[in-house]
Amino acid sequence: MGCDSKFFPAEDDGYRCGLDEETRRVASSELREDEAARAAAVQQLRDWVLRHPAIRKCRTDSVFLLRFLRSKKFSVPLAQEMLERYLTVRQLYPLWFRGLSADEPVVREILLAGYLVPLPERDEFGRRVILRCAGTYSHIFQNCLYFQKSTPMRHKSSTFLNLPHYASKFMEFFVTLLNEKLKSRIKLISNTEELQKIVNIKILPKEYGGEMPLSEMIDKFLLKLEERREAIKALDEMEMEVDQKTKFVTDLEDELAGVAGSFRQLEVD
Repeated sequence: MGCDSKFFPAEDDGYRCGLDEETRRVASSELREDEAARAAAVQQLRDWVLRHPAIRKCRTDSVFLLRFLRSKKFSVPLAQEMLERYLTVRQLYPLWFRGLSADEPVVREILLAGYLVPLPERDEFGRRVILRCAGTYSHIFQNCLYFQKSTPMRHKSSTFLNLPHYASKFMEFFVTLLNEKLKSRIKLISNTEELQKIVNIKILPKEYGGEMPLSEMIDKFLLKLEERREAIKALDEMEMEVDQKTKFVTDLEDELAGVAGSFRQLEVD
């Protein structure tokens, strides 16, 4: 028995935009999004998914499809390309993407450790700020390889606080993998005072000068994950036939092999 069919509709699922007026103006200005464009683009992308010969199953609800459309400023062809790459990467590397429910012991342990925490409040620009408390950096280079073309999010900046010496060396290599636009969005800082100049102190955890303890923020995030349990589980139902000879797949494998080799070289140096 699969997840609720509301995540796999073949037609209009009755989505109603919940953005406030200010955010709607921003969406119109930056993304060319309005009611008519949204409805038409979502159905066009949904129809493409349902006709795609290699996609066995994919979420087709408006909330899911809008992530790709907004990431690509409502260019349907570019959203199609991103979605295809996203499904391909999920299929090739299931350990990165499947079984991410907070009920899973390993996932819950990572969340409770504060490895990845979306802050409860958005910043003054309405952006979601994600705090990552990483004890190791081997996850970063994996993410960067498919990030630019395969992940449905509009990434604005990354700030790294108190990197140890060896990690700073790795970051120099990591930045070379990014395009010029993303390079300009990387910031390396050494203290919380600098962080508070970049991120509104009011939304930061208490440990970084804010008001709410990090543990409370983690609890709020776990509650949100529980509320969206079925939507998260629906992601695990998605499947795509992958042609190992396609250029994207071969390029991705070559990139992974190259990065792994370079990372080992950094460790030796």
